[in-house]
Amino acid sequence: MRELAAIFLRHGADYLNRFKKKILPSHRKAIGDIVSCRTEVMGGHKHRCDTCGAMVYSYHSCNNRACPTCGYQETLTWIQKQQERMFKTHYFHLIVTLPHEFNEIIRSNQRKMYSLLLHTAFHAVNKVIRKQVCGNALVGAIAVLHTWTRALIFHCHAHLLIPAAGIDKDGNLWKTNRKSFLVPEKAVAKVFRAMFVKRVRKVFPQIQIPQCLFQKDWVVKIRPTLSHRKQVVNYLSRYVRRTAITNKRIIKYDEKSVTFRYKDNKTGQYETVTP
Repeated sequence: MRELAAIFLRHGADYLNRFKKKILPSHRKAIGDIVSCRTEVMGGHKHRCDTCGAMVYSYHSCNNRACPTCGYQETLTWIQKQQERMFKTHYFHLIVTLPHEFNEIIRSNQRKMYSLLLHTAFHAVNKVIRKQVCGNALVGAIAVLHTWTRALIFHCHAHLLIPAAGIDKDGNLWKTNRKSFLVPEKAVAKVFRAMFVKRVRKVFPQIQIPQCLFQKDWVVKIRPTLSHRKQVVNYLSRYVRRTAITNKRIIKYDEKSVTFRYKDNKTGQYETVTP
């Protein structure tokens, strides 16, 4: 049986009963969908062979983005759509990470905080690019939210795929000759920190921002993709249409825990973890 579905069948009811109203409706729906995916609960349709007349019955998929069984076709559609929108130029891959001190605030205000992260990350890098590179030209980006590490630890950050091109005030295509360097990471980090804190205070005036956040450097990384922009789109697609964990990563589970594997970013080796 599919590993994640089997875990939910075995322990899902106890989990839901234990946390009750603390569980988001979308999380409840995901559990139900994953358990029912490609079973008689979802219904199905028949396929008939035109040659021999044999009938084959196929169950429907749940199409929940959290389901490890679904999402492949949607992923391909998203990749194709993004590639059609991309300029014929090189790109830069930018990663903006929120300090972990914001984790509690984020968990309690997910929709607004995630929106603030994505919009502020784009506006911050766009401001620095306009000041240092392209004047008043408009620069776009493909932005994707990511909230976990490969070890499934909560880690809120945004990926932005930014073209080395834009539209100038006359509507003409503008391109920069910069290929290995776009703008300084620290400059973007400082602008992002100031803009994000200001916006959080405006949206959540009751929240106290820890003073330690103003003494630490916020993490922003900018890497050239050169001719490999398609690979970056493929990479980002995993976080748009696919789930955090696939069935093949689950090694074992029992009454108390689940053990799965992940690939360490630094060593490139596969490790196991039991949360």
